[in-house]
Amino acid sequence: MTVHLGDYDSYLYRKQSHTEKPPGAPPPAMEAADETQLAPTPPRNGRYASQEERQRRSLSNQARKLARQIEKINASLAEREARIAEMEAAFSSPDPFEQADRIAARAEQYQALKDETGSLWGEWERLSLEAEAVDVKLSALKTS
Repeated sequence: MTVHLGDYDSYLYRKQSHTEKPPGAPPPAMEAADETQLAPTPPRNGRYASQEERQRRSLSNQARKLARQIEKINASLAEREARIAEMEAAFSSPDPFEQADRIAARAEQYQALKDETGSLWGEWERLSLEAEAVDVKLSALKTS
């Protein structure tokens, strides 16, 4: 398996230019190390992507990735908080107090859910702050 740095256009350019190798050309393993020093190839539209465009694309990808992670956490939080609400409703009912061992087990489950929820909220906050920072960088790039 070979890792090709760059975009698809760069891959095609390198593939085309490397098909005719002169005698004594370095083996493919050595070429892979030199790929970072190759000039970028023009995209299909015929113009090079500027550093700003590449940075904007990278930040946009990062923002989408963070948004997906935040959505997953939101779903997990909603699920856990619904389970916590169910358990709290069960605790407020006088019926379960007849079985002390069952109540103790549910109390442990309840505490574990509360701990997981607290952890998820911390992760949600961290990701939200990171997403906000990425949005600020993207806004700065768009205005410049």
